[in-house]
Amino acid sequence: MPELLLTVHCSRADAASIAATLRDVTRHPVHQRDETVHGLDFSDATAAESVTGRLDRVSLDVRVEESGASAIVTQIGALKRSGPVRWRLAPIIASGRFS
Repeated sequence: MPELLLTVHCSRADAASIAATLRDVTRHPVHQRDETVHGLDFSDATAAESVTGRLDRVSLDVRVEESGASAIVTQIGALKRSGPVRWRLAPIIASGRFS
């Protein structure tokens, strides 16, 4: 079954609950990274989420089955959050591990 990479960008305050949800609904590890956005963020941002200088946020990555991706995104959207959440799905063309 094809896999996708789900990336979620959220506030630090929301990261733990979103990561827990992702961990509970997937069989893959959830990778969490702090990130900084410099400059202008997303042309569709509301005034509250517009970035004119620097925005500190968290990025979460997890592999998901294509067939269940929509349901996972819906679950994240239904969580109680303190701020907006952005997400994207990208196909995994290849992956592996070197030892």
